[in-house]
Amino acid sequence: MAPNLDMKNFSRDKDGFWHVKSAPEGSQLTTYDTIIDIIHKGENHTVKGTSSEQFMKLLKMRPNHPCLRVHRKTSSKIEMYGALRMPPPSIKLTLWDMDLCLLRIHTGGHTNEKIQGLSKEVTEPYVYLLDLLIHRGRDTGVVTFSDKQVAKATNSSYGGEDLVRPLVYHALRRHWMKQDRELKLEDAMAKARSFVEKNLYVRAAYPEWRNRNDPEFKQNPMPNSKEWHIQKVLDDYKDRTGVQLKNSEVILFDDDERNISEAIEQDVIAVQVDCETGFCVRDWDEAMNLAWAKYLEAKEKGQNV
Repeated sequence: MAPNLDMKNFSRDKDGFWHVKSAPEGSQLTTYDTIIDIIHKGENHTVKGTSSEQFMKLLKMRPNHPCLRVHRKTSSKIEMYGALRMPPPSIKLTLWDMDLCLLRIHTGGHTNEKIQGLSKEVTEPYVYLLDLLIHRGRDTGVVTFSDKQVAKATNSSYGGEDLVRPLVYHALRRHWMKQDRELKLEDAMAKARSFVEKNLYVRAAYPEWRNRNDPEFKQNPMPNSKEWHIQKVLDDYKDRTGVQLKNSEVILFDDDERNISEAIEQDVIAVQVDCETGFCVRDWDEAMNLAWAKYLEAKEKGQNV
């Protein structure tokens, strides 16, 4: 369901443009937005110069929220990303896959490449949104088939957690130094290291290899999906916080269709990332649409969310 909009959410300037004055909970709209037109049954209805009564009539006939077309004007990237919705209160944990997701490229799960250089392949939206999630006290993690046992078996330098944590460390350290020119290198390094070591949830294991070679999985094989990885992160979360999360409180971004379909069956809010682009703002918006719609529907029904 879409958030309800009313006249209190808009104001008209002297030139007849309608601007967003406030956005209801869960709305894609922001106070940086000017309404261009409202699309209804394939027709574009321009709103500039309309009266309050005309504007409200157009607003009420729209079938759903995405049929508002807006111009968004922000002055910087951090402002642009900061205008994006955060997950609703019902979401406690946001997880990303690594290859072709938070990374634009595929490492094969292990590499001999210097991680500082490889970290430049981390997508911009991931770094900016991770920064915002950290700043707003939201928990995040990485669940990947990259595996340090496989890296060791193939004589690769890095794999699994030994690859994921340094990747995120270097990407964050570089990002924070760009955002704050006065931030000292040692302070940026300490801040990034503290996050990846203490606050970043990581589960990294390749099911096919583990089921063949790891005695732990001989009797109870690891599913060829992210089911085991997510459950282990939830176990880690409980160990750290004392709170047992449900799958429905988790968002997953992954490029693999099977991982996504299996996660959805497990009640995770899951979005498939285009492997040609890696994680992007479109993926984030899709996840927020799903999460907020579910949250608002439950709230309207009086359910505990």
